[in-house]
Amino acid sequence: YKITAIVSYNSVLSMTNLVSKYHLVRKRCIYLRIYSSYDSFNPEVVKINIRQHKISIGSQYEILVEQNEKYYAETDLFSRKIIHLYLKKDLIKRITIFKSFYFFTPDYKIELPNGNRIKFQTLSHWQTYFKCVLENDIYEVYRHRKRKISIYKNGLQIGACKKNNVTIFAGDNYELILDRDTEVELLISFLLILDNMTSKNRGNIITLDIGLIFKEFKKFDANWKPK
Repeated sequence: YKITAIVSYNSVLSMTNLVSKYHLVRKRCIYLRIYSSYDSFNPEVVKINIRQHKISIGSQYEILVEQNEKYYAETDLFSRKIIHLYLKKDLIKRITIFKSFYFFTPDYKIELPNGNRIKFQTLSHWQTYFKCVLENDIYEVYRHRKRKISIYKNGLQIGACKKNNVTIFAGDNYELILDRDTEVELLISFLLILDNMTSKNRGNIITLDIGLIFKEFKKFDANWKPK
């Protein structure tokens, strides 16, 4: 619950109904408002914002989880093909992403906290379908029209994302919604890879992203809800 207190000489809250959004009873000295946790937070959903900042030598990202800046990411000082993901509080490195040498479709390697590396593969010539295997789990990522992205695990959707269409003196911004029990750091890595692969706004003052113009590999499911 979020509590907001406002001093007033004529009112006081009667805290008798915590189920409703708020309940106020006028009395004499203090005025309080109790908000239900459902006003801004759904316990079944993880909400993530990834905000890119353009710099002359690469990209930096601030990553908010439930409106708290929990992660920080940046391209390597010597190569845009390497991305590091850190915990913001202590700058502890969690994941490193490497872009592999390729001829037609780009692939990446993701180095996990335990040192193991897994592949993020591009399976569509138009870069609309991607796959990553972690032990017994298969992750599939799809780019859609209108700058939307969906993420599946073992055939079931676990996340959806939308990217901003216009940037002015700023970088790309991704809004990601996930199921509560998902591997947050891994899925953040997927979006950092897609941004590294597709972002063209470095150094530009104004950028307009019209989204995918090629045929979608899979249609976006507008009815999907996190669970």
